[in-house]
Amino acid sequence: MDRAGRLVIPKEIRREARLAPGALLEVRWRDGRIEIEAVPVAVQLRRRGRLLVAVPRTKIAPLTLEIVDQTRRGIVARRAVRFSSEDIHRALFAKAPRKRTLRELKERAQR
Repeated sequence: MDRAGRLVIPKEIRREARLAPGALLEVRWRDGRIEIEAVPVAVQLRRRGRLLVAVPRTKIAPLTLEIVDQTRRGIVARRAVRFSSEDIHRALFAKAPRKRTLRELKERAQR
């Protein structure tokens, strides 16, 4: 922090937080910590055909391919958790499913 009380946010953090020059920030003191958070963009809902679209009330920088790709990768990573049928059965029922032979499964499928 300089003598005027200004903070410099490192470039890597600005990039990861998608903070553009001139971005509005909210600064709070909470539980002994300084919190800095980007102010959400004010939007207006407009109908475009059958869709309702959020349109920013002020001019903002356009989305870049990098931002879209980073967001998509984050969503895919959060959805990557997979569960087996045994995991689901264990969560729903007290007993684990009985192991069945391939022949038993085929017979049940034919009924």
